[in-house]
Amino acid sequence: MTATPSPSPTGSSSTACTACGSTASQKFLFHKNKCSIVACPGCGLASVEGGATFSPAEFYDDTYFNNQREVGYGDYVGSEAVLRKEFRETVRFLSKLFPSGGRLLELGTAFGFFLLEAKDKFDCVGVEVSEAASKAARARGLDVRTGIFDEAMAKEIGPVDAVVMLDVIEHLTDPLDVVERIHRSLTPGGHVVITTGDFGSLFGRITGKKWRLMTPPEHLFFFTERSLRAMLERVGFEIVDVRHPWKLVPVGLVIHQIATKLKLPPPRSVGASIGVPLNLFDAMRVVARKRR
Repeated sequence: MTATPSPSPTGSSSTACTACGSTASQKFLFHKNKCSIVACPGCGLASVEGGATFSPAEFYDDTYFNNQREVGYGDYVGSEAVLRKEFRETVRFLSKLFPSGGRLLELGTAFGFFLLEAKDKFDCVGVEVSEAASKAARARGLDVRTGIFDEAMAKEIGPVDAVVMLDVIEHLTDPLDVVERIHRSLTPGGHVVITTGDFGSLFGRITGKKWRLMTPPEHLFFFTERSLRAMLERVGFEIVDVRHPWKLVPVGLVIHQIATKLKLPPPRSVGASIGVPLNLFDAMRVVARKRR
C-alpha cells in the first residue's frame, strides 16, 4: 500500500490517496487500537496510517475464525448455514448478470461457503491467505489457492468473467493494486462485486471512532461510496449498481462484536447457527463492469 507519513504539527499528512489519487494533505481523524486513522479530504477514504504492521498469513490464522481473538469471528464454521443462505442471494444476483454462467474468482474465500453456493452455476476458483481456511475449502472439493492475489497468482488462475470480494477489500494492504489486477484479469464486459462498510453513511459518521467496523489493524481502509467509486473508475471500471442491502447475519457474530466493544469475553458458539436480518445502512455493495 501507499504508506501514509506521520501527521504534521498541523494534524495532517501528505500522500497520494489510494482511492482518488488526490495529493491533498491527509487529515488526522483519531487514534483507535494504537493506530492513527487519517482521511482524504477529497473522497473521504479513511485508512490506518502507515498500513499493516503484521504478516497477513500470520494474522489471519485459524484463531481469527474461532473466537480466540478480539477481532474476527466468534464461530465462523458454526455459522455456515447462515452464511451460505446469505451468499445464496449474491449468487442469484450474479446469475442475472451471467445467465449462462462463466468463470468466477472469489478473493478472500475463507472456508469456501460462497463457492459452495456458486459452484453449480459457475466455474469457480478462490484465493485465501489463511492456510487453515483454504485447506478446509479444498477438503470439500473446491479449487482454492493459498496466498495473495499477486501477479504470479493472477497469471496462474488466468482470465475470469466475474470477481467477488465480500467484506475483503477493507483488509487489503494495497486495495488499488488488487483492483488494478482484477481489472486486467477480467474478460471484456466482466464484473466485479465488492461489499464493504460505508464510513460515509449516517451511522458511520455518527459513531465515528466507535463505528462497529472501525477495527484496526484488522481493517486497514474505511471506504465511502464516493471513494470506492473513484478507485474503480480510476482503473477503468464503470459503476453498474450501488446499494446498501439487508444482510442475514449470524447472531453469534453480533454477540461477538458487542462483547468486544464492551471489552467483555464473548461467549463461544452462542447463536452461531441463528441468522437475523439486519441493515444499519452502513454497508454497501458496489458492482462495476470492465468496459468493452
